[in-house]
Amino acid sequence: MADESKPVSLMGTIHIPIKVQGKETEFHCQISAPGPMAPVEDLEKALKINRDLLNESQKDMVDNLKKDYFERDPPWLLNYEGPVQNALVARFNINVLIPLINIKGGKEKFSKMESWPVKKHIEKMLVKAEKAALEDQIKRAAPFHYAFAISMVVAAFVILYVTIT
Repeated sequence: MADESKPVSLMGTIHIPIKVQGKETEFHCQISAPGPMAPVEDLEKALKINRDLLNESQKDMVDNLKKDYFERDPPWLLNYEGPVQNALVARFNINVLIPLINIKGGKEKFSKMESWPVKKHIEKMLVKAEKAALEDQIKRAAPFHYAFAISMVVAAFVILYVTIT
């Protein structure tokens, strides 16, 4: 289990507990450094791939939450652990690649969330996914349904007023 007060090694098997859908799950990531002869261009390409994987994982988290909350898919059809595992591996790889790129003469920087501890970053991704799923549902439901219901109520009051007077 990862202790947040101690630095985590970036090589070998890393164990990190993440709270996913109310239960804490311990994830295991096998991380290894790229070969010492890898050129900067290959390292930069690997960094881009890992950042893309992180973004795809975020989208998969949102899709899973939409299916869970609004489409009511059965729990055994939802894959919460896969996107979290992918995000963890991508994030650890980013932590390894950026310093290597800079050592070899490249110029890469950590984004704000990439500078956070990995556990905090992934948990924040889960919170953002939940918020995005809820906002998407509100955008879908709100405009037409509420406008139609309000217009019907106003029409009923106008008809009632006209018939009374």
